[in-house]
Amino acid sequence: MRVSVAGAVSTFVFSAGSSVKTERAGSAFRIGAWLRSPEAGLTVCLRIEEVSKDDPLIAVRTSETCFAPTAKWEHIRILRKTIAAGHTLRFSAYSYGAESGDSFDIDGFTVMRKGAHGWKKVRSVFARSPLGG
Repeated sequence: MRVSVAGAVSTFVFSAGSSVKTERAGSAFRIGAWLRSPEAGLTVCLRIEEVSKDDPLIAVRTSETCFAPTAKWEHIRILRKTIAAGHTLRFSAYSYGAESGDSFDIDGFTVMRKGAHGWKKVRSVFARSPLGG
């Protein structure tokens, strides 16, 4: 999927269609994606935001990893353990400092949860996404 700047904005984002409620503190989540960009110098970040039910607008913790993709597909990922039960996790890939016409391609965006038997895909985060699951 190509994600591109529309209009006069400097930040653009691809977000998972749904969020995940945390069941307990210390649960491990990881997101990963294959990324590339035809524009040299563009910065793209994978982000996991943990938001409290008391204030759904401001993250209590944000974890991200950023890099400058090239025209060649590269895989990046990020791991985060949750702070508390009852919070919401939001997952995204975004770029900032963009100019009109900038874009990046994203493929294989996955959200994984670590359980007793290893890592398992969290398909529900794409329930409302145009990508399906």
